[in-house]
Amino acid sequence: MTARPSLTRATTEAEPLEAWREIVAQIGRDVAGPLTTALERVIQLTTTGKIDREGLRVLRAEIERARRVGMVGQQLSRFASKRLRQSHERLDLAQTLQAVLTHRAREVNARGIQVRQSTRAIEVLVDPALLFSLLNAVLDWAAEGARTSIDFRVDQKDWPPHGRVSCSFALEPTDGATLESLNWHLVGQIAQSMGLALHCDTDETHVTLALEFPRTVSDPVEGMSAVELDHGDASTLNSKPLAGNQVLVVSARREMRLLVREAIANMGW
Repeated sequence: MTARPSLTRATTEAEPLEAWREIVAQIGRDVAGPLTTALERVIQLTTTGKIDREGLRVLRAEIERARRVGMVGQQLSRFASKRLRQSHERLDLAQTLQAVLTHRAREVNARGIQVRQSTRAIEVLVDPALLFSLLNAVLDWAAEGARTSIDFRVDQKDWPPHGRVSCSFALEPTDGATLESLNWHLVGQIAQSMGLALHCDTDETHVTLALEFPRTVSDPVEGMSAVELDHGDASTLNSKPLAGNQVLVVSARREMRLLVREAIANMGW
């Protein structure tokens, strides 16, 4: 089996111009491959006037592959523009992951891949559309390299108390296969746009990817509630010099904790 690339370093940390040159070249290769095969089948069809059911199925599959590459390219361009307007809502990671996996179950099962889950209720503050796109991209990337199964997990680190979504799988032993696909770049771009920490460890047989959500709503304990917020950009800090500070609200009354949270919502705390 060929050596697998190390993905412990996020693609977005590479030299920007060189990284994007490689991505553009990869899009070209990934589009040209299936379209070349499709063109050969079309030429055969026009020459003989015949095509069997299997040939028609393969033709459709190759065109679909090229279409998906184009869609991923569009998404990469959108996220790289850094002009996203995000709304932050309180969402349960486990429920959102379950919704994505249920929606994609038939497609993944058709590829002969079993998906297993081990989750707990973890609430985070994120943009719903971006979270949905991120989890779909992770599933697409994992399905490209997984041998027979993918294990998803939702849990929370002890400290800092960040919610975490992880997936692991045994690698498909296919010569020439690579994990550093366009879907991998898409996962990195979405995670960066959302301000998430991305970790990926690989060896010759297994892969484990983990995404950390810094804006995690902690479980209330004995009248306490806390949420760790991001520190904002430079313009936010200039207009709100105390922005980035964390607030711990201690009260036995939930409505009081919510009232304080609302009162400081626009202070960057």
